[in-house]
Amino acid sequence: MFRGIGQSFLDLLYPPVCIHCQESIGSRQERLFCPQCSQELALIDPEGRCPYCFSEREIARFAACLECRRHPPKLEGIASACDNLGPARTLLNCIKSGDRPYLANGAGALMVAQFVRLQWPFPDLIVPIPISFWRAFEIGYNPNYLLAKSVGSILDRPVEHLLRIKEDAYLLKKSAPVLKDKTILFINTLMTSVNPMNDCAEILLCEGPRALYGMTFCRGQ
Repeated sequence: MFRGIGQSFLDLLYPPVCIHCQESIGSRQERLFCPQCSQELALIDPEGRCPYCFSEREIARFAACLECRRHPPKLEGIASACDNLGPARTLLNCIKSGDRPYLANGAGALMVAQFVRLQWPFPDLIVPIPISFWRAFEIGYNPNYLLAKSVGSILDRPVEHLLRIKEDAYLLKKSAPVLKDKTILFINTLMTSVNPMNDCAEILLCEGPRALYGMTFCRGQ
């Protein structure tokens, strides 16, 4: 009873609101979004998307868009869970700001849902894209690692920090395990025209992996 009174008092002082539209949710039930915003948090339909850059470019009768045919990708597939719009964008910003790191668990679940939908092979290793020391210090953590940890927990696959950044360049760590014939899944927060997964893939390809894939939570417009 006293716990219920205390919770009601907190709701009075700090009414639970949707983290996106700021509308009242009505009660504190561990919900992040109101019903309307929850409906807008939808997975991208992979149908008609280029499997190598996940863009909506015309692919016609080819397996890839014109840009990816001109510049062959280094990964077997790249995809995102959501477009960087609306509630998904708000959720990502909360994770990247260092404000609510625990939200990576829910974002990771959406990434796994997209992964299953794409029917990609299960990875042997899940690799978060590294960020600079100062960026990690500013945020308080590496958001890519939190997403990778969530995805790895659901898929029951190990997460490995294979790469590091030195002078704005990605380098393979000396402690990296043998990667020959391994299927690797890169994890990043946001996919934009500047995709660091391609640079990371170029480094790991020298180690003889079976296949490289990349998944982000959001895809920029």
